Amino acid sequence: MKNSNASRIKVQYIVKNYPQLTQTYIKNELLAVKERAEVSIIATSTPNFPDPESLPFLFLPDLDEIKKEVRLFSPDVIHTHYLNHVPIVHEVASSLGIPYTVRVHSFDCLPAGLQRRLPAHLEAVVPLLNQDICLGVVAMPFALSILADVGLNLEKLHIKPPVVDVQMFLDKSPNHRGVMNTGACIPKKQMQDFLELACRLPGETFNLYPVGHDIQHFEKLNGERGGILNIGKPVSHSQMPKEYKKNNWMVYTASFSEKTVGWPMAIVEAWASGVVVNVARIRPDLEDFIGDAGYCYDSIDELTDRLVTEPPTDIRERGFERAQSFDIRKHLDELFAMWSYTR
Repeated sequence: MKNSNASRIKVQYIVKNYPQLTQTYIKNELLAVKERAEVSIIATSTPNFPDPESLPFLFLPDLDEIKKEVRLFSPDVIHTHYLNHVPIVHEVASSLGIPYTVRVHSFDCLPAGLQRRLPAHLEAVVPLLNQDICLGVVAMPFALSILADVGLNLEKLHIKPPVVDVQMFLDKSPNHRGVMNTGACIPKKQMQDFLELACRLPGETFNLYPVGHDIQHFEKLNGERGGILNIGKPVSHSQMPKEYKKNNWMVYTASFSEKTVGWPMAIVEAWASGVVVNVARIRPDLEDFIGDAGYCYDSIDELTDRLVTEPPTDIRERGFERAQSFDIRKHLDELFAMWSYTR
């Protein structure tokens, strides 16, 4: 099944809910990988909110059909995202004798709720990952201790930052005055805090860029508070750079009880766009992520005085610098090094 004579490695993506509008981390990785590899994409389930600018893909929910298509493409390696998708990919990879890799996110590994329960799939997935057919696991720093504790062979683990196309957003021109938040409108993002801030600061412009899920309920809450938030329609990834420039502050809200928001790529996009960030300090590792390029907060009470001022120039400049270190093209070599063992 290998392609040792081919000039470019062949990578088969098998992903779920593709092409979801909020899965820009998958899209960013795909676009960067396509510059150096031949890529085929199989989606095993449909998205709630499709990305109108997705790369071509095949929707194949049937396992036998997936195997048939992968056999036809004859890849060097299979790659996937999310730990809870590993059982399907492992089955395909094992049956065809093709190695695979996986990129971990946040919900699929972080303990959730007041009782800090680990995701149920971890116990079943780790023994699969420890087999030779899995070449490696790419995860963010907060996942290291979790995966170690559940028994992952740490020789397989590659710690990497979020997947962001920084150059797409890099713009040092002045920003307009505004406060923004963005992301999937789901409970763990605690967007009610953003609405509460807008109500406390009626003289400021608050722009929310949510994607689906609980959006109708949230729009109702906003209406009950006088429609004080500007709630935008879902924006394609290519249109987001100009939206960031409409704001000089970001408040990235998150649930202090759930604690399952990871290291949002929107933070890095904001840095690259000249937006100074405020992030809920739901775990200590968020301090490592933000560093001195923004603020972590324990309560929105801390933000009311800050958001009516101009963001500090020095913190804005550090945001530009920090964003550059997260660019996807600076972190692809290790992924390709894992894949090179198949050649």
